[in-house]
Amino acid sequence: MKVGIVQNSILYGGRLSVIVGIIEVLNRKGIIPDIITLRTEINSNHIQNKYSADIDFRIRIIHSHISKLPGEIEIIAFGLALHQVYKEYDYFIDSNNTSFLMPSRIPIFSYVHFPRIARLKSPFFSIHHPRGPRKTWADKKGAILKGLGLLYSFHSLKENNFITANSKFTLSHIRKHYPSFHNQIPVIYPPIATNHIPVVPFQRRKDIICSIGRFSEEKNQLAQIRIAKRLPYLQFHLIGFSEKNNGYLDFCKDYVNKNSIKNVHFHVNISFNEKYEILKIAKFFLHPNINEPFGIATVESIFAGCLPLVHNSGGQVEIVPLKELRFDVIDDIEDLLRCINRADEYNNSIQKELVHHCQTSFSADVFKKKIRKHIKYFESKYF
Repeated sequence: MKVGIVQNSILYGGRLSVIVGIIEVLNRKGIIPDIITLRTEINSNHIQNKYSADIDFRIRIIHSHISKLPGEIEIIAFGLALHQVYKEYDYFIDSNNTSFLMPSRIPIFSYVHFPRIARLKSPFFSIHHPRGPRKTWADKKGAILKGLGLLYSFHSLKENNFITANSKFTLSHIRKHYPSFHNQIPVIYPPIATNHIPVVPFQRRKDIICSIGRFSEEKNQLAQIRIAKRLPYLQFHLIGFSEKNNGYLDFCKDYVNKNSIKNVHFHVNISFNEKYEILKIAKFFLHPNINEPFGIATVESIFAGCLPLVHNSGGQVEIVPLKELRFDVIDDIEDLLRCINRADEYNNSIQKELVHHCQTSFSADVFKKKIRKHIKYFESKYF
């Protein structure tokens, strides 16, 4: 059986970890999939280093010139480009959050990180910044996004598109925007490696707050830097992936230098083991994003023994069920300090409770078991 995993751009981060987990399941079935994309810098050696996974796959670059288009238009063009190759495959696995304008005659197994229509229909430029700038028809970028939002209104999910969601939060938005799609939609949380448990006791950890995420405005590292400026007695370690010539990362570093902030440390494109060396000695993990659909990095930090400090929204609520560790306003230092003080009070007991919760819900083994089950059902339905 020939399978194509489709995503317009393959970058390090949460989506790639899901793709890696899916490929592991396919390899066990004797399938070596093609990753069909417009661009990527990854290869097997990178995967082994970053994700500690030995997998077999092929990279297929198609129509790389499309990548010069603006982001959302590029995604639509990528869907159209798949019409020229889909007949070579038995089915697609879609990791691109939309099957809009993709070939309708091929069965598609979709792993939805967050429905693209929900982002386009949002009145704000970013779902993570609901107090930020709003899209308007008067602004060129806003007009394009609003226009695409209207275009996506005509999108309907096909019967041969098997949908899975990465969280209950994401599932609620799929249901909201596709109310006529009555098929059952399972929630399959992303895979997180648990191979570094047990953890260092909380009392032996350092006064470090760390975060993990691709360096981008979406991940809001600048907000963390501004928090660090106001809490100089804590060390902030920002861990993340970055493509070359990342203007946002340069801006963040420049902000730190211009403001003489001494307690912020950048760790760019480090390996899994290097990342763990920081996580295993840090007391806290900070995830400031509002409406994060899931948040793989939060689970990674919990497995490493950090206590998470997260916004009270999105899929983070599913990861951190303890309200004491959730804040409502990222800019409210007092609210954040209350979370830190509560975490200090709970320390080891809350650490063990969170690790157990994550082991039973979010481990790589749980992910692969569910993906294997649903791919088997999907294949039996269409082949």
